Formats: sequence, C-alpha cells, structure tokens
Amino acid sequence: MAWPGVPILESGSGTKTRPTLPGGLFVNPEHRFHTLLADTHQARALHFQLRHSVYCERKGYEAGLMVDGVPQERDSTDRFATHFLVRDRTSDRWCGTARLITSTQTLLPVQRLNALDPLMEQKLFRLPVAEVSRLAAVPLAHDRHNQRGLLRAVIAALMDYSQQRQIPNVLFLIAPALARVLRGLGLPMTRCGPVIVHRGKRCAFSTHVATAMEELPWARELIDTQGAYASYAYNQALTRAPRSHHGQPVTRVPAEATMAG
Repeated sequence: MAWPGVPILESGSGTKTRPTLPGGLFVNPEHRFHTLLADTHQARALHFQLRHSVYCERKGYEAGLMVDGVPQERDSTDRFATHFLVRDRTSDRWCGTARLITSTQTLLPVQRLNALDPLMEQKLFRLPVAEVSRLAAVPLAHDRHNQRGLLRAVIAALMDYSQQRQIPNVLFLIAPALARVLRGLGLPMTRCGPVIVHRGKRCAFSTHVATAMEELPWARELIDTQGAYASYAYNQALTRAPRSHHGQPVTRVPAEATMAG
C-alpha cells in the first residue's frame, strides 16, 4: 500500500522552501499536519469525500455513492466508527483520513476476514479493541518527509484517542510495506495473524497503546505542545465566535463538543 503525502513547497526557481502558513508565518515541519476529530455532519461528509477520492477514484476498491449530489465512500461499519480528518496547515487543505472501529459495538473487519490467529484473537478481545482502517491520504505527491509527518500526526491522534477511552490495544490490517513504514516510525507492532489476500497481501498487527505512548517521543511532544487531535466542532465554533478587542473568542463552547464521536 503506497502512502502518498503532501509535496514540499518549492519557490519559483524550484528550490525547496520552509513550509509556511497562508499568512507567511513559519510552521514547524513536525507540526505541519493537524488531525481533527470528525464530530459533525459536515466533518464526516468531508471524511467520506476524501475516502471516495482515494478508494473509488484512484484505487477502484469501492463503488461509492452520491449523497446530496456529492460523491462519498461509506460502508456498514461507519455507524460504529470514530472518524478523523487530517489538514495540511501550510495549504489549508484536507489531505488524509482514518477511522477507529471498536469491538464493543460490532464485529471488526479483521474478524470478518478471518485475519487473526485464534489464540491471539482470544487474548486480545478479553478487553475492548479498536481497529484502524481507511488510513488514507489524498494523492498529491510522494514525498517521504511528508509521508512521515502525516503518518505521525494520524498515529499520535489514534493512540491518544484510544488511551483516553481506555482501549488497551489497536489493530491494523495492512500491507507489509506499510507495516515496515510504521515500524520505521517507532510504532511497536506485533503480528497477530497470517498473510491474507484482500486487495493485495495484508496482515494483521496489534499495537499496545500504553507501550506506544511510552516509545513514541514525537507523539508525546505533539500531545504536550498542541494536542494530538482537536474537535472539528470546537474549531468551527471558535471560527464563528465573536472576538474581543484582543482577538480572542468571547463565547464558550460546550465541553461535550470536544468529546463527540
């Protein structure tokens, strides 16, 4: 599975430049990609549209559907999933998606595909488990540095969200190539099933969330400096809020807005 990223900005002469925000402010490359919890109807619609561009238009894996005249990609497990969006701060464009499906609500895709070793499945499912799926990026470019930055942003958000909700283990059903990339980022992964053929060769891996948080310094740094993810609803409310003469929003957003999904 290829993981397309976002291109490094280039000047008119073709030389690489430091990424900047639209206003010209420098943005730390490590914080270029921002993950948001898709906790509104509008956010989930954006999530489904991005998935359509990847899984229907580019890969041809799914047929897709039209919702209010807009192409989207959905499946039966979406009603049990928590959805995420990734934004590139330098271009202010949506560039990636991910979702978490929890075992307390439905049979996970990895179970339906018989991709787990029976003994591993018995061990893992003694407690709630979540499966990561629809881990995708808009095919803007294939720049390795941006691939790593985007993946780091997503993984930090997924691990932080899972830890907050006391989900001890997270599953991935991914191609061996992507597994190597994730391990290269430092993500601890344990193989927990045979190689299966599902849109190419794939294998199930598990990650112990607490161990991942201990072994990923870049995830802890992201959480400490800006938070691994933010609520789309909360951000939209701040955008609409009236401002004081100091430029700060003066309305309060309900606390439950940040816990949706």
